[in-house]
Amino acid sequence: MDLDPQANSSLTFLPHDAIELSIYDLLTDGQTRFENVVRPTSIPTLNILPSRINLAKFESKLIGEFDAPFRLKDKMDGLVNSYDYIVIDTPPRWA
Repeated sequence: MDLDPQANSSLTFLPHDAIELSIYDLLTDGQTRFENVVRPTSIPTLNILPSRINLAKFESKLIGEFDAPFRLKDKMDGLVNSYDYIVIDTPPRWA
């Protein structure tokens, strides 16, 4: 799961033009589902939830939104049985 707007993890595994939807769409659009955003990679059993530069606008877009702190958690509900591990790549300031 690439939560860094620089999208280095995404671009390591996917060509730029293969990223139609990103984590930004998942977290800001109530209709976008996890299954529509996650992409398989060339490595068997490795999927990636890609990022794009528009994720940099995420924090300012959700200021004042009541459910903002829970959006990622809510979207991840139900994934526990789908994956053995979920790795989250965050920007350095979040570490």
